[in-house]
Amino acid sequence: MGLILCLALNSSADLIFTELMYNPKSTPDQDWEFVEVLNNGASGVSLMNWKLDDVANGGTSPATIIGTSFTLAAGGVVVLSSQTLSAFNTHWGTSLNTLNYIAMSSWPTLNNDGDSVRLIDNGDVVQRALAYSNTSPWPSIPTASSSDSSIMFKLDPGSATVSQNDDGANWVKSAVGDGISFASATSPFDIGSPGSVVPEPATAFAGIAALSILLWTCRKRVNQKY
Repeated sequence: MGLILCLALNSSADLIFTELMYNPKSTPDQDWEFVEVLNNGASGVSLMNWKLDDVANGGTSPATIIGTSFTLAAGGVVVLSSQTLSAFNTHWGTSLNTLNYIAMSSWPTLNNDGDSVRLIDNGDVVQRALAYSNTSPWPSIPTASSSDSSIMFKLDPGSATVSQNDDGANWVKSAVGDGISFASATSPFDIGSPGSVVPEPATAFAGIAALSILLWTCRKRVNQKY
């Protein structure tokens, strides 16, 4: 039983979507869309040759996230976009780096009225899929608005379940003054919080520490048994 538990704890990391910018005010849309992902598993996960896609057979081909080595650390956050790192940081006034940002060479355009976001591993297995909408219980982003905001996952992603992440009621529209969101430095009608999650996943690191201790205990028991 102890061996089974140890193997389970060593399984692949869980990935949680923490922010989606699917309808930016800046145009064209697909150039300024972004997706933010957090790894709330106990170990790092390699994204090399993984793909990002919208709804299956939706008209665009899955786009390779990165073709070189990249590991999303346990508790780590990464922003995916088609912009270069420099262009993205200039647009948002952020200081992201190659550890938490990936500039993709192609991008699966996300629909403004609802779509899916899928992470597909290098074996063509869908590891995470999120279907969002522009209607309740999801936050509404009016297409004719003077400003367009991202939507953010409002629960602690470090301890959230996939089913909680899938529930539109657990997402909020980003807004200046909410304590984490801000306007773009070059296009103030774009509002979001790329690179930051709300709330910050403090419990993620506590959970990882607890899992590490449990994993060490499992290994010790297995070694003593054999």
